[in-house]
Amino acid sequence: MSYLFEKGLIFRENNEIIKCSQFGKLIIRLYLYPVSGVLIRSKLEHSEMHTYHDLIQEVYDILIAENKVKGRRMLEPILEWADEEAVDQILDRYHIMAGDLMSVKENLERIITFIRIIAEYLSTQGIDLQNDMIEIAEMTETLQRRIKYGIREELFDLVQRLENVARVRARIL
Repeated sequence: MSYLFEKGLIFRENNEIIKCSQFGKLIIRLYLYPVSGVLIRSKLEHSEMHTYHDLIQEVYDILIAENKVKGRRMLEPILEWADEEAVDQILDRYHIMAGDLMSVKENLERIITFIRIIAEYLSTQGIDLQNDMIEIAEMTETLQRRIKYGIREELFDLVQRLENVARVRARIL
């Protein structure tokens, strides 16, 4: 309980009743471990995330902290996936299995969603963070699409609006 008090997830009202803070309620609604929520908030408040590469590095660090990945072995394959590299080439080059790549991809999408939601929350908490948090929230939307579909930004409309058009067909079009 001391951790929850220390990190501002709960507080004592009138030195008697223990209540959940707004941030604590957000973490509960996200079904996120308190440690992960606090880590994301800390990274958002203290790190310099100005590019997609910075953002994906931070997201990947969170996966490492959650023990979802071991080391940085899967980072380059994911970056190549988002840059439209052929899956077969990625698997051969890094000697990994498709399931491993997709598992990391799904975990990255999950963490990116949490970062966006927490950044949007933090953007309402103070003027000094507002612009940075809005910028990060916007970057997460783009990064999430790139990770989900394995495409660059110029293909977003084709892939999302046309049925049965994935990254290869979209690039051909």
